[in-house]
Amino acid sequence: MQTVEVTQGQNGYPQGIYEAIVFDSIEELKEHAETNSGYMAMLRRRDGWHFFENRGKFYGKSLLDLPQSETEFSLTTKPETAKEDAWNLIVGNYENIGQYLADCWVSVKDISEAISILENLQKRIDEIVEIADQPCRIIFDWNNQVVDTVLRLESTSYSYDVWTYQLAFIPDADYN
Repeated sequence: MQTVEVTQGQNGYPQGIYEAIVFDSIEELKEHAETNSGYMAMLRRRDGWHFFENRGKFYGKSLLDLPQSETEFSLTTKPETAKEDAWNLIVGNYENIGQYLADCWVSVKDISEAISILENLQKRIDEIVEIADQPCRIIFDWNNQVVDTVLRLESTSYSYDVWTYQLAFIPDADYN
């Protein structure tokens, strides 16, 4: 357990500073919230900023409950379904690899390029299956074709792009 400083100012500007309490696990955070007056909140901080911003109350059970943004390619999976989930995320609504390659073939110039596409596809699926050794949410960087962020069930923070997101407890007495 430790404290972080939160600003009410915009763009990280220090205004109306108060403290929030952060924990190493979601269970510790929930236990603290049940026995103290205050609420769980989602904070965020841009790279290079000192202060966090309060993004509002958090009602979920874990970070896996966060809503998916419209531009995010992600999946919430578990070990039993990881391979199928990875296929659906990466390949989409294609029923088989033949259909997928047929659509890709328009831009593929020779068989070695088709083999490379298949090898990369298998590599990405294998990577997701390996990561999904427990329930998690995987955010995929579609432009670079790599896993960008992994949210674990017990996590209280993660980074995505230039932002760090942190679940925290805001005591009632400190919030104006």
